[in-house]
Amino acid sequence: QEANEFLLRTDQTIDTTPYTIPGPHPRTLIYIMAWGGWSASIGDPLRLAPLIPWLHLYLAIAISILGFFLRKTESLTISIIFTYIFLSTPLVEAHTILGGYGDLWLAFPIFLSIIFFCEYCKMKDKRLLFLALIIALIPTFIKGIGYIYSVSVFTIFLLTQVVNKWNRLTTFSFFGLLFLTTFSLHMLNIDITIFGTRFMILPSEGLVEAGARNMSFTTNDWPTIFYNLYIALFVKNSFGIMFFIVTISYLYLISLLIFKRKIEFFPQVGLFSLLFCVIIAALRYTDYFFAYSHPADDTSLSRACMIIFLLGFAIVATAIGELSKVEKLNYQN
Repeated sequence: QEANEFLLRTDQTIDTTPYTIPGPHPRTLIYIMAWGGWSASIGDPLRLAPLIPWLHLYLAIAISILGFFLRKTESLTISIIFTYIFLSTPLVEAHTILGGYGDLWLAFPIFLSIIFFCEYCKMKDKRLLFLALIIALIPTFIKGIGYIYSVSVFTIFLLTQVVNKWNRLTTFSFFGLLFLTTFSLHMLNIDITIFGTRFMILPSEGLVEAGARNMSFTTNDWPTIFYNLYIALFVKNSFGIMFFIVTISYLYLISLLIFKRKIEFFPQVGLFSLLFCVIIAALRYTDYFFAYSHPADDTSLSRACMIIFLLGFAIVATAIGELSKVEKLNYQN
C-alpha cells in the first residue's frame, strides 16, 4: 500500500501506466510491481531492485522444491539436481529477470497447496489442511483467470474425499468425465456468475467469457493444437528432458492409482490432469488463447504450461519417493 501511494504521488511527467491502468486482473499484480518500483526508489536505483519481488519468489520456489524432494526422496543430491533443473529453465529465468508477469505467482501457490493437502491426507494434521485451503485461494487474487485454478484445486480437494469412499468408481468416472468434457465443450451451454465473476461458454452464440476476458468460441484443428504444444514445451520453454521425466512419473503414479488402488496419489495426478485438460480445451475452443499461442508467438501457451511444469516436479518427487520405497522393500526381502 505504501508503494502504491508513493507511485500515485510521483511526478505526473513520469510514466506510471503499469501501476495505475485498469485491467482484467486484481490489483495484487499492481502492488507487486509497485513493490519493485518502491525498492528502486530508495537512494540510487539498483539494477535488480525492480525485480526484488520476483527474486524473492524465485528463491521461495527453490526452497520449496528442495524441501519437497528431500522429504520424498531423502536424497540431497537428487533434490539439488531437480531444484537446479527448475531454476535454470529458460522461461523461469526469463520471468524472474523480466518481471511484470504473474504466471510464476500463479504456479507457486497451486504447487504449495496441493503438496500441503497431500501431506494432510497422510498425516491428518488440520494445520496442513488449513494451509492448503488458504493457499488455494491465492490465484484468485493474482490474475483474472486465477479463479479457474482455485476452483480446480478445490474440486480436487472435494473429489479426494469421494475417492476415499468409492475408490475405483470415482477414479474412472473422474478421468472419463474429464476426457469427455474436454472434447465436448461444443455441446455444452454454460452461463454462471459466482461472486461477481462470470463464466460463460455458449457455442450456439459463439461466445466465451473467462477471467474477465470476452472471447469468440471456435473449434481449432487438432494437428495445429498439438504442434503448438510441441513448440511451447520443447522450443520456447526448453523443458527438454524434463518433459519425459514428468510424463514417465505421471504414468507411473496413475498406474499405481488405477491398478494398485493407491489413492494417496489422486490429488496430484488429478490436479495435473485437470489443468492440462483446461489448457487443451482453451486451445481447442477459444480464439484468444489460440491466437496468442501459435508457433510464431506462443507466449500465453508457454506461460500456462509453466504452471503444470511446476506441478510436474511434485509428481516427479512423489514417483521417485515411491520407487525408493519399493527398492528398500525388495532389499529387505
